[in-house]
Amino acid sequence: MVYIRAYDQSRSMLITVARAAIEDEYARKLLSLARKPLGSQETGTLRASLDVLRGEVEAMGKSHQSIAGQMKTELEEPLSAFAGAMKERRKIVQGGIDKILKVKMQQTAVVNKVKLLWYLRRSF
Repeated sequence: MVYIRAYDQSRSMLITVARAAIEDEYARKLLSLARKPLGSQETGTLRASLDVLRGEVEAMGKSHQSIAGQMKTELEEPLSAFAGAMKERRKIVQGGIDKILKVKMQQTAVVNKVKLLWYLRRSF
């Protein structure tokens, strides 16, 4: 049950990290769009309107960029803590498995040695 909950938490965190990357890409595209010289050749109210539009697009881009940064900072610490905890758990489990494997290999060597001796004594 704990593993399912941990899996769900890590899955939701990874989805949010992916969303942060999408937000960051969207922000970069908005900011590059705001830098384009849209309506620089126009005059009057059209130029003023396009300048306002450019300013609003730039503000939206900065807003999305800050949201993406905030998502990354809020998730980076929990994800690294989760990864560290899983690494430690894996080390503990792997240590036990390695000990069991070592004992099994020793026992297998003893059994093979005894079999060989039994076959040798039986053949004489």
